Amino acid sequence: MNYLCAAYNAAPVTQPWSGARESEYYRALKEMPRIGLLEVPVHATGQIHAQDPAWQLDQLDPRWDCVLTLIPGTLQCLQKDPQFGLASDSEPGRASALRLADLTRQGVRQINARCGRQAVRWVELHSAPRRSAPGVTGSVAALTASLRELQDWDWDGAGLAIEHCDAWVPGQRPEKGFLSLEQEIDAIRQVGQRRPLGIVINWGRSAIEARDPAAPLRHVRAAHDAGLLHGLTFSGCTSRDPLYGEWLDQHAPFASGAAAKTGCPNSLLTVERAAACLRAADAARLSFVGLKIQPLPATLGLEQRLAILNDTIALLDRALAP
Repeated sequence: MNYLCAAYNAAPVTQPWSGARESEYYRALKEMPRIGLLEVPVHATGQIHAQDPAWQLDQLDPRWDCVLTLIPGTLQCLQKDPQFGLASDSEPGRASALRLADLTRQGVRQINARCGRQAVRWVELHSAPRRSAPGVTGSVAALTASLRELQDWDWDGAGLAIEHCDAWVPGQRPEKGFLSLEQEIDAIRQVGQRRPLGIVINWGRSAIEARDPAAPLRHVRAAHDAGLLHGLTFSGCTSRDPLYGEWLDQHAPFASGAAAKTGCPNSLLTVERAAACLRAADAARLSFVGLKIQPLPATLGLEQRLAILNDTIALLDRALAP
């Protein structure tokens, strides 16, 4: 199996940003034959790179398919407007989220044109806003209205998927605090399937929501049983760690141990837990299996970052083995 790689999370950190340094990183990714898809971030401007969208297009390998994620832009917009979101009960906030989605279609067309084919397979949406802000609410009705509108747009061949993030839990500090998985499934069922529309489970975000490493398996089973599971991304988390914090969405690597050459000693993501999720997901039928890892500390060099990515791929191979 070829994997989806959220390359932007694992990229070398340079201040100021260095296109030359990051280009070296992308050249190395192209030499990893098991990376077949790239997760490309969409920012609040609608651009596919914060500094240089044209540079980002130049880094694409013609053999890669792509998945565009709106989570960076969604979080950036929430900093300015807590009512922002496709599930927002505020009509101005919902309209702003639809505008970002509309801008994202330009990125889909740009990547497809650059690759000379339908390279963008999926666009990942999110059920913002964060309910912890005073006076802010989200609902199934608002998300359903947004999805109905998005279904009617021309996405140049791309399907749409809600990437589930940690839901709002009363009395608990959220990382995202969006709608629950059950609410997202409800909205998709109400909209119907005029085009591919489904759910992506991110292992770490589901664990963060419940403060429980068994929660991702429950979410995988729920989305699978609903017939809506299209992707499964492995991103770890920790209950306590000096680098990755307490239940933070910092994309920790797999747990270090006998099976891992690299890793985070306190990561809750293990090969055994990944394997259970892949079995429940019927992995061969998924549109993609992904890895979303942020090597820390930020000072780690290119070789160390590539070693962590290579090790993650080897661990996913082990998890997929019969």
